[in-house]
Amino acid sequence: MPPGGAGFLLSSQVLEFNLFSVSPFTSRQQRQCDLKIEGGQFDHDMTFSPHRRLWCNQHCTIGLPVDSSVAYATFSLDGLPSGLYDLQADHRGSARTLSDAVDVGSRQPGRFQVRLVTPEAIRVFRPTQLLVVYENLGSTDLVAPVVKVVARNGVLAPPVFWGRRDGPQELVGTAAATVSGGVDFSGMTNRQLFLAIGREGPAGILRPGASVTLMSMFGTMHGNAVSLSAETIDPDSPADWSALKEDIKPAFAPADGWETVFANFHAAVGDTWGQTQEALADDATYLSRLGVYSSDLIDCWGSRC
Repeated sequence: MPPGGAGFLLSSQVLEFNLFSVSPFTSRQQRQCDLKIEGGQFDHDMTFSPHRRLWCNQHCTIGLPVDSSVAYATFSLDGLPSGLYDLQADHRGSARTLSDAVDVGSRQPGRFQVRLVTPEAIRVFRPTQLLVVYENLGSTDLVAPVVKVVARNGVLAPPVFWGRRDGPQELVGTAAATVSGGVDFSGMTNRQLFLAIGREGPAGILRPGASVTLMSMFGTMHGNAVSLSAETIDPDSPADWSALKEDIKPAFAPADGWETVFANFHAAVGDTWGQTQEALADDATYLSRLGVYSSDLIDCWGSRC
């Protein structure tokens, strides 16, 4: 600006029903593709559909607006010919089209990666911060997987989100107590399970390029070295819920009530990790539509109640 400043004028206008952008631009022919759509005057009466050369493919879905300018829509692109597709939005008799919005073709499938960020050394009897970072490094959506973090010769607190979509997050539960400088190991076990949800749009879907960070606390009450690992679980493997019963028990759950809750949980999520993953991902998506994003297995399942 010139010395002494300068005057300027601000103006505003009503944003009309329109489409501005879609992400991701590239997508693989797949059973499920979640698109983030930006525009104006969105509401729950809208529908979205992809078009190619005036041909509307039959695999379209109703969009889920986050607000009047952002919506998420999930499409089935399985079997579609490769090429550029327009996106059409229909709203109470009006239609808007975004040309060449999505490039459908052979793309790298979704690839999940999880890593741990830890200090080089810790003190005995002193819980220490652990960051769990997970990402989708491919070009297609992934169903949110169940992740297992194990501390050999140590204990872990249930993970919480590190930061929010709109700024810093106040930590809650066990993590908050240990961050404050206490030495309370209550609520910690040698392994923790969580659902690696997305933090934008439908939570049960991890979109291409998504990167999420969780924070946990870990420590040891002995002088032995602590070994940490994180991994997804083979979806075809059986889920041994009897062995995990105490690991997923919420700290606030009374012993007598937990027996009934756990039995209902087991019946709902099935006997394989693949069944569990699909059921919990659907539950996480349902919660996210209500504005709740939780990676806790019991929280997700509890949405059915």
